[in-house]
Amino acid sequence: MNARSGRIAGILLAGVLLTPGLAHASLWDLIWKMSGPQMSSAVLHHCEWAFGDKDSAATKAAKIRNEPFTQETRYECRVYDYRYLGYVKKRLERPMWFSLDNGLYFSTGKDPHGGEDPDYHRGDVWMATVEPIFEAKSGSWKGGNILLNHGIGVTYDLLFGDDFPTFDKFGLKLKPVTVTLMRHWNGTLTVRWLAHGTTPDEFGKQQPRLNDIDRKSEFVYGFSLGYVFN
Repeated sequence: MNARSGRIAGILLAGVLLTPGLAHASLWDLIWKMSGPQMSSAVLHHCEWAFGDKDSAATKAAKIRNEPFTQETRYECRVYDYRYLGYVKKRLERPMWFSLDNGLYFSTGKDPHGGEDPDYHRGDVWMATVEPIFEAKSGSWKGGNILLNHGIGVTYDLLFGDDFPTFDKFGLKLKPVTVTLMRHWNGTLTVRWLAHGTTPDEFGKQQPRLNDIDRKSEFVYGFSLGYVFN
């Protein structure tokens, strides 16, 4: 295994091992605005760790009545709808939680800059990510069928491809708003702030720059669609 493959495997393994959290899967994630290529991904692995009492209201009631109940935990991990670790109560009953997303992105082939920047073809650029985030519920309506939450955390991104040396980026990740409808479907606006933004030379589109310090910071905007499994 070469150094690049080792780092990619390390990022993906970190997403599986570092954090046990919820029955949630992002079906599709799009980074539509950045200084490099447009990127798309499925967030293959998601975990959450819930703060506070681990038992749901239904479990507490069943214990009082001495009835059978599901043994709940403060954490749960899933790969899409396959739960392999823990059983956490629903977000509706949790004020705060810690989540970990772990994904593999690829360039879509669409130029988000209207032809002003060098062309990026589909699959030219790949990115593996680890994103730990603290999230909080801010409100629910219609008996829990509308749920609103927000989040703030960090993003570590490893970018690689055949035409350029592997490089990484580190920054903050914000979820200004996540809306969950009918207790299942959700949409999230995402904003990543990178301390040092990407430039065409990093992707092999220009002559390499010798000085990495003067790369400007950058805001990267995205959107994801997800499904909360029971």
